[in-house]
Amino acid sequence: MCCRPTRSPMRWSRWSTQAMAYRGAEIMTASTQSSASPVEILIAEDSPTQAQRLQHILEEQGYHVTVTTNGHQALEAARQCKPALVISDVIMPEMDGYELSRRVKEDPELGNIPVILVTTLSDPLDVVRGLKCHADNFILKPYDERSLLNRVRFVLANSEMRPSERTGMGVEITIDGQKHLIMAERVQILTLLLSTYEAAIQRNRELERGREELRSLNAQLQRANSMKSDFLANMSHELRTPLNAIIGFSEILKDGLLGKLDPKQRDFIAHIFDAGTHLLSLINDILDLSKVEAGMLQLDPGAVDVAALLTASMLVVRGKAFAHRIRLDAQFGPALGTMLADERKLKQIVYNLLSNAVKFTPDGGAVTLRARRCGRADVALDEAPAGRLVALPPGEDREFLAITVEDTGVGIAEEHLPKLFEAFVQVDSSLARGEAGTGLGLALVRRLAELHGGTVGVASRPGAGSRFSVWLPYREAAPAVPSSGPAPASTPLSAPAVPLALVIEDDDRIAELITAQLRAEGFEVMRAATAEEGLVRAAKRKPQLITLDVFLPAMDGWEFMRRLKADPMLADTPVVIITASNELDHGVALGARRVLQKPFAREDLMAALAGLVDSRPEGAARVLVVDDNVQAVELLATALEAEGYRVMRAYGGAEAIEMARRAPPNLVILDLMMPQVGGFEVARALRESEHTARIPILVLTAKDVTAEERARLNSDVS
Repeated sequence: MCCRPTRSPMRWSRWSTQAMAYRGAEIMTASTQSSASPVEILIAEDSPTQAQRLQHILEEQGYHVTVTTNGHQALEAARQCKPALVISDVIMPEMDGYELSRRVKEDPELGNIPVILVTTLSDPLDVVRGLKCHADNFILKPYDERSLLNRVRFVLANSEMRPSERTGMGVEITIDGQKHLIMAERVQILTLLLSTYEAAIQRNRELERGREELRSLNAQLQRANSMKSDFLANMSHELRTPLNAIIGFSEILKDGLLGKLDPKQRDFIAHIFDAGTHLLSLINDILDLSKVEAGMLQLDPGAVDVAALLTASMLVVRGKAFAHRIRLDAQFGPALGTMLADERKLKQIVYNLLSNAVKFTPDGGAVTLRARRCGRADVALDEAPAGRLVALPPGEDREFLAITVEDTGVGIAEEHLPKLFEAFVQVDSSLARGEAGTGLGLALVRRLAELHGGTVGVASRPGAGSRFSVWLPYREAAPAVPSSGPAPASTPLSAPAVPLALVIEDDDRIAELITAQLRAEGFEVMRAATAEEGLVRAAKRKPQLITLDVFLPAMDGWEFMRRLKADPMLADTPVVIITASNELDHGVALGARRVLQKPFAREDLMAALAGLVDSRPEGAARVLVVDDNVQAVELLATALEAEGYRVMRAYGGAEAIEMARRAPPNLVILDLMMPQVGGFEVARALRESEHTARIPILVLTAKDVTAEERARLNSDVS
């Protein structure tokens, strides 16, 4: 290994050297070396990639570079050719950079050669080690070309004054309570600390750039999250709205509201209805699971009567169990009481477990629902041949509600248990009496349980049935105190000879469905396709009922409700919100008397109307159906008329407002998503008029309510 004799490219005075120190040596360029032989620089770096990069940068500036791979090689090369500068990595095999610097400085022939250490400076002791080994400067990793060359030029310039300015001094440094005595030259201490300060500035700039990148990334993530929320909300609306027409019209035909069907027709219609209902269940599971996975599904905790909820859940599956002669048993422990939980999601958990058990239990079998309170230590599976318990999340809850559904079904093979609570995982479908499954029910049960802070488990073996368990934190809640006075929504309004209903719905099919159902109930129905039209019709005809979709074009259902409530003539009009939103309680915040979720069954609509209008006074109650979708209006009208209501049809918000003000109905059924005048505008217009202010409104929508819309409702509507 050979080095050329060291020659300084230029001799600097003391003053010019100090000026160079303050200016970062930026004014010195490679052109200063052209009048002399190239300056020799020795590199000690064990990484070939780093060594090649450093060599390339320096040779581009006219320096002559010799590369070694460890401290021993570098020390031997330095003794042979006396380089003008040594640049050494700190971490190397055999001899590291600190030891190399110390050996160079202690060698009488090499002591004047400056040494630059390449380091991350991740520890304050790195500076102490650099001072102790008499290193002249630091270069911070990772480095850029400009800062590296400035540092090299600065050190080379200052090396000219070092022999005449050597003044040893002792410095005591305390780091983390430990004292370090440093014996070094003043200039060496000054330049090393200066390089440390510059390294700190460089690191601070890098951190600032990193923070800015994080801020930008966070903004992008927030935008993506908002788009994801909008997508799920729109998907909810777009998927549920056509299903509403399929299920609703097929139910009207199945129930014979349009005339008697022959057996084959009834069979075909039943197939359509069952397929639509199954598809709705699949869509609901997919949307709910997507929301959980996206962190968008929030709990809405409230006081839940545990025994009552479990009993009601068993009633839901009773019909299917009875059809297959499956016995349903309930075994509830003492003092289940009232707990704090999300009632809707708890119902979803229990229903999924019960329906799954009924589906996989052969005719003549049994399904047992058990519930008890237990301690945290009892969150475990009973002795069983095979089972799987998902780990309970950490928490401070000491008491849990244990819900178990046990069946006498076909059982599950042990190899299937580990993946049973994963999405789209199904056991042998031939065991389910040919009933279609989605593979989402148990996955959703697990996610909903974990959302509450609980867990799930299963024990089963082929031929011996299965036992599914859910444990939820039991947080006791005070039972709801009934109001001392009668609820305004329970008092039906006096109806004219023929009650008028306003349906505000922009979807023709949904409006037609609601209209058909209301007409069947004896209503006259008018329809508004927009909220604006609904407000106009309500103001003109003063309907006794308004059905309202939430998501309407232009003015939406929330704005409709605000305007309706502000109108003294319309403020008391019963409004039934018909929506595809999962957040059914938010319509009540607007003043809606009832909220239905799309798709809905005819009995759901009739139950929502109960107590809102007198459907059989001297004349039939009038319901105003408002929806821009003609089919939706007719669907509702057919169902209502079959029950003896008179139906008023409005195909937009403006028309609905006009009809309601002209002939106030007993109830308005209102779609929220309509062009121009949306459901919110219709509701608000009805509330703002004294003639329609008291008409109840039933809101009908197929879109989920976002958090922003919910906040807008709570702030704008009293």
